[in-house]
Parts: sequence; structure tokens; C-alpha cells
Amino acid sequence: MERQRHWNFTLVLVFALIFFASAATVQAHEKSVVEEILDILLANHQITQQQYRYLLNKAKAEQRARSEQGSQKISSYDHPRKETEEVFPGNTKVDTYWEDGLKFETENKEIKVGLGGKIHYDFGDVNRDHDVSRALGKNSESGSKTRRTRLRVEGDVYKDFDFKAEYDFSSGDVEPKDVYLGVKKIPYVGSLQIGHTKEPFSLEELTSGSDVTFMERALPNAFAPKRNIGLFVHNSSFGEKLAWGLGISSETNDNGNGFGEDNRYNLTGHLLAFPWYKNDGASFLLLGTSFTHKFMDNGTKIRFKARPETHLTSSPLVDTRYIPSDGIDLVGTEAALVLDSFSLQSEYIHAFVNPQTGDKIDFDGCYIYGSYFITGEHRPYCDSKQAFGHVQPRRNFRLSGIGWGALEAAFRYSYLDLDDKQVHGGTLNDYTLGLNWYLNPKARVMFNYVHSHLNKVGDTDIIQSRLQLDF
Repeated sequence: MERQRHWNFTLVLVFALIFFASAATVQAHEKSVVEEILDILLANHQITQQQYRYLLNKAKAEQRARSEQGSQKISSYDHPRKETEEVFPGNTKVDTYWEDGLKFETENKEIKVGLGGKIHYDFGDVNRDHDVSRALGKNSESGSKTRRTRLRVEGDVYKDFDFKAEYDFSSGDVEPKDVYLGVKKIPYVGSLQIGHTKEPFSLEELTSGSDVTFMERALPNAFAPKRNIGLFVHNSSFGEKLAWGLGISSETNDNGNGFGEDNRYNLTGHLLAFPWYKNDGASFLLLGTSFTHKFMDNGTKIRFKARPETHLTSSPLVDTRYIPSDGIDLVGTEAALVLDSFSLQSEYIHAFVNPQTGDKIDFDGCYIYGSYFITGEHRPYCDSKQAFGHVQPRRNFRLSGIGWGALEAAFRYSYLDLDDKQVHGGTLNDYTLGLNWYLNPKARVMFNYVHSHLNKVGDTDIIQSRLQLDF
């Protein structure tokens, strides 16, 4: 345990040093005239967030091109080459730059590699009433926990292929997350991924933990299949107004291992439609549905359980225990409405369990939440992920006082019912208040208050916060 704590502390210290070094570099950087003009136009609502990002990226690309031309003139006079350029066999230069992460790209654009990671550090207090403490055999808890500590490398190889390898260290063990090889833009198919990644099920599950509105996903997420090893395809059509994903996978444990005598296989599909879309994505209506069939035989045991929307405690409040089953069907529906700074999102998931003996068992859950950006931003949808992406503050927070970042307030209700027939897993209702402070697209501070009611038992109140950094 001491070695594990030392390892976690070392990782936190390394990430903290990277964060403060990056912050110092950003503070020292003076904005160009073009960036200042774009900031003014965005603040005056004369251009949209999407137009702002497009023009800013174009300006930075032109600036890099001018820098490269200048470096070529310098080299013609036998001056040293820039540190960001290396000569590989075949006289291929590698350009190093920052674009949503550290990137390395060959001059011919054939190979592009990015490095990044994330750290989420949580603090909080879990206060159980007497009846809940007695039922769980555990009193109230408080303290801190590293929720996520991840490093990743990803990229494109000869334009048609891509890859990603991301690992998490927060538990003290090395756990694989997204580890796959892919083929892009296959005619009539779209993109293909082979490896360990998320099954295409549930809008909230597909949204990154760095981009969800609350610190933890809602209670029905207990049903959603997570990352497994398999073959997955994704595509869109009709001007990206219709998107879909399909996967065939083998279920794995936390170490990404799915090999054994009692393995399980899943067939999963996800369909999304945008019946209404305007203002370059600042306003839209999204409707979707998901389906999973889990192939099981010989009474394979399954289990559904859930904590009260916090990861600080390891104690579930509802739990079916192990059920011998011959198969499970999961059906989900989802909807999201974004109206500039205001948004609504909701999902319903139903689980049909075929037990080895007895009648079919039904469990279900749902959530609905609304959020509002006090500073005028909106929740952006990311086509490539088929989920929500990073929020872009209108003005990033700076110690000089020029900007204060983005502020978002949110409220969510969710429930999970794991009671049916001979199974008494419990029914849980959660009410969550959230406040998010986005310092910039990479850093966020979160505050959540959760009131959780376990039917026929009692209440749990949770106050928690998170410091989040992506790089």
C-alpha cells in the first residue's frame, strides 16, 4: 500500500509540474493582432465559436508556414535548423506543434502522432444516515482520491490508418483503456476500429469523462457496456445528420483480458439522428437509440450495481448480486436539446435478463438534466466521437484578469430500479446540483452536491469537487 501511495503521489506531482510549466508558458505568450481581433469579434457575438476556431486555426497554420519559409532561408546560409525539425531517412522533416495536444507531423503529412493525458483529482465527503450506515455496515467517509491518471499516444499513419493507446494508472495498476488500430474512410462502411475500446452504446457513456457535465455519469450507466475487445465500425450520412455505430466484442476485465473458458460476447448498435441543426451546432436536437445483446450460456453469472453518483466510495447502494443467466438484452433511448447556452439531455435504459431458471427479469433506469452557461458558451457536439466534446470558453481564465473562463450550472435527476421478482437489488433516486468552472478548454474545476435516496432504507448526502486537467 505504501508503494502504491508513493506511485500515485509521484504521478500527481509529475502532472502538476507539467500543468504549472504549461501555464507559465501560456502566460508568457503574447497574442498576435489576428488573435486579438478574433477575441473581440467573438466577445461581440459577431462570429460563432466554430467560426472562431476555424479562423484561429487557419491563422496559426499560415503563421507556421511563414516560419517554415523563414527557416528554409536560414538553412540556405548554413545556419542551424530549427529544433522542431528533424531530418529522417528520405529527407522527411518532422514538424512539432500544439493543436489540441502536442503533435508531431511529417512534412508530407503521411504520419501524424499526438501525445497527451489527463488527471482528475477528487475531494469530498460522503455522509450516510444511520439506517444506510447500518444496512451497508459502513459509516460516513471523507477524503480525496485520484479518479483518473492517464497517458496516451495516438495518430494517423499514411492517412488511411490510425491508432490509439491510452492507459490509466490511478488504481496503482496499469489498466488499458482505448487501445486499438483503425482504418479510416472505408467506402460504404466509414471507420473501422479493432482492439479495446468503448462499445457504441449510450450518449453519456460515449462522452468522455473529461466532457460529461457532472463528476460521474448517471445511475442508468450501471447497465451500459464499457470497453471491450472487438471490431467496431462508425459512419455518418446525409451531411452527418444521421450517424451510427456497430460492434461485435468479447467482454474483458479491467486488465483488458477476455480469454478463458467462460467468455461472453456482445453485439451492440447505436443510431443517432439530428432532425434539427442550426447556427453551426450552437443549437440542435439529437435523438438516438442503442441496443446490446449479450450472448451467454451455461448460466453465466451477471451482476448490476451502482454507487450514489460518486467514485469516492467503493460501496454500492443497489446491487443485484450474481444472477445465473442465459442472455441479456439492453435497449436504450436518448435525446439532447441544445439552445445556445441552455441544454437538456435524457436517457432511458431497460435491461431484459433471461435467468437460467424462472421468469424473465426486468430492470430499468433513466435520467434527465439541464445545464446553462452563465457566460454564454454552449455544449459542442463532436462528430468523430458521436458524443459531446470539449467546451471552448469565450475567454480563457488568466491571472492578469483579461478573462474568467466559462461558468456552467446544472441539475440532474436519475433513478435506477434493480428490484424485480426474486431479485431485490434495491431502487435508488439521485438529485444532483453541479457547478463547472472551465478555466480553458483543457482545465476545469467541478463542484457537485448529490442527495441520494435508497427506497425503504434512507438517505446519503455527498459534497464533492474535482480538479481536472487534460493535455
